[in-house]
Amino acid sequence: MDSDLNGHAGHPIVAVLLNEDVRAKLMPDETLRELATFARVRTLTDAQIGADAWRPVLDGARAVITGWHSPGLDMELLDRHPDIGFAAHTGASIRLFLPYEAIETGRLRVSNSALHIAEAVAEFTIAQILEFLRRTREQDAALRAGEPWWPARERFTGRLLGGLTVGLVGAGHTGRLVIRLLKPFGCRILVADPYLSQVRADDLGVEIRTLDDVMATCDIVSLHAPVLDETRGMIGARQFSLLRDGAFLINTARSAIIDNSALLDHLQTGRTTVALDVFDAEPLPDDSPYRTASGAILSPHTAGHTHESHVRQGRTAVDEVRRFLAGEPLHHEVTRQMLKTMA
Repeated sequence: MDSDLNGHAGHPIVAVLLNEDVRAKLMPDETLRELATFARVRTLTDAQIGADAWRPVLDGARAVITGWHSPGLDMELLDRHPDIGFAAHTGASIRLFLPYEAIETGRLRVSNSALHIAEAVAEFTIAQILEFLRRTREQDAALRAGEPWWPARERFTGRLLGGLTVGLVGAGHTGRLVIRLLKPFGCRILVADPYLSQVRADDLGVEIRTLDDVMATCDIVSLHAPVLDETRGMIGARQFSLLRDGAFLINTARSAIIDNSALLDHLQTGRTTVALDVFDAEPLPDDSPYRTASGAILSPHTAGHTHESHVRQGRTAVDEVRRFLAGEPLHHEVTRQMLKTMA
């Protein structure tokens, strides 16, 4: 059923395939009203999704907006709704929601809002690095617990990011934004990414290195690689053994790029600190060994989530729909060339 924000009767139909919670975060009323200035807007209720009764909203739709927890589209469904020519995905990875075949054959044009998730992840990465180097929460806790001033000051002498070497594994959307945020600190930046050209590395002001070089050379290593056949489990026992004593490893990418058994073994050595935002099982089980692992800093997959980035994701999706319907160039199109390196 059309929402209350129908738009003009002559406007093309756009189906917003987001559940109620995600839609409230990504497409508040102001964003929906903007969409309704050029489209007849159809939205879903949780009851429709739960009863598998959402498909009628696609009838006559020219475009769809998808996101986290959206029902997935397949080629058969697209064949039954030939008017659908565009999907604006409010998330980053389209793998679970939209068929790659549709993009590869030109049946469907697709864009995503990966840039805004990357912005949030990049800021989170810098926050983790600075907290690790300066230990501000530990200092606060120590003083509140009564630790004497001068011993605490000596114990918490930090490290200067500008004097360290930082390694990135992956230089996609997020990796490039992390590089941009790191540059003002003046640290040396090494990157392991087989798709990064020397020309692009020079432009970014970074050095291309092998994965082993990055793991062995850097004081801080941040993972930003997608999960592909060649990256699954690529950080294993060998790579952990190469890390310097006292190094800091951050994973805000995907859990599958790490051999988690090897990581748990490594954490028992106490040689390094590892910040984990992603896990094989989410939510993280109560009995997960990570919850008690010394040297692990845990967060519940929040790196890419901020209030502002959520709203930006929705606004970008709406603007991309407007561009598609107006015949204008898309700003965030997912091309067939991009598919081989996408998560």
